[in-house]
Amino acid sequence: MVRISNKLGVTENKESKMINRIIRIYTPFICSLFVLLNGVCFLLELDNLDFVYSLASISGSSILLVVYMYSVSRRMCIWYKLNLLTLLLTQVLGLMYDIMNIDVAIYLYSVTCLSILGIIFFLIYKVFYKTSYKEE
Repeated sequence: MVRISNKLGVTENKESKMINRIIRIYTPFICSLFVLLNGVCFLLELDNLDFVYSLASISGSSILLVVYMYSVSRRMCIWYKLNLLTLLLTQVLGLMYDIMNIDVAIYLYSVTCLSILGIIFFLIYKVFYKTSYKEE
């Protein structure tokens, strides 16, 4: 196990840096996927609220999470950032749904389209950009 020192003098091993990088790269995709599953469940009128709440708990997508992911990934490509933007817009739509009482159908279709768009952006990112999980 090789140790790496960062600027603060704290050592981390290469495996933990690789795991951190994988989490940073795949979190927006996973959040978009769970938003899509949540939207599809509501569109199909599945009444299993425990399943829907479990999806929300597992993905943990929030405005603060999206802002944090953007702040720690500023050097990422435009497609990755567009995926983050779609996640942010789904959160804003959720607030609008709660506060402004927008129509349920508009909300569900909008969130589903945004999550599909986010997944497409992530797939473009993964297809066209080489991602190295190892520390350069």
